[in-house]
Amino acid sequence: GIDEVVIYADGDWERERGGRIITPGTDAAEALARRLRAVGIPVELALPPRGKDWLDTWNEVKGLIDAA
Repeated sequence: GIDEVVIYADGDWERERGGRIITPGTDAAEALARRLRAVGIPVELALPPRGKDWLDTWNEVKGLIDAA
């Protein structure tokens, strides 16, 4: 079986609609997490820093690794 699912949510694109911030990648990740938990699969939801994406984070870290 599946021990755990880790979801890395997309966080690049967000906009305001009706005074509410819309974040499709995060919303989709949260919906998937709810569905997985509903069938008994443990989930870790990793949200990126606001306005960033995990690829941005990876590229920043990779730059630090390459520079070392």
